[in-house]
Amino acid sequence: MGGKQQGAVVTLVDRKSRYVLLAPTKDCKSRRVRYKLQQLLGPLPPDKRRSATFDRGKEFAEYELLTLRLNLPVFFAKAYSPWQRGTSENTNGLIRQFLPKGMSLRHVSSRRLADVAQKLNHRPRKVLGYQTPSEVFHEQRPCN
Repeated sequence: MGGKQQGAVVTLVDRKSRYVLLAPTKDCKSRRVRYKLQQLLGPLPPDKRRSATFDRGKEFAEYELLTLRLNLPVFFAKAYSPWQRGTSENTNGLIRQFLPKGMSLRHVSSRRLADVAQKLNHRPRKVLGYQTPSEVFHEQRPCN
């Protein structure tokens, strides 16, 4: 959420590769968030979107539709257990380098978010053996 509840960014991060997908939304209404999630996840091949884990926010109330439309199992972290979504919380901190806390996100464009995602996805990470999230995400083989 942006400062004073002005705009928001839908953030998806792959736990294994740390690969990030971002989309702007003017609010956190569940229909709008579900639609943005479908836009982000829909183009990915099924082996790149095997499940999703969300926090317990009401913006994810339409998770059943997301599951139905994308054949995507959805899980929820336990309340007050941010460690269950550590990669997501860490990634949100990285995003704050580009979109500081308190900043209005109302006018942040898809293009700007694509630029932020590109920078994060091409930044080498120690946790990945100094590979980039993009390298790891695109080299992943499906689990059988």
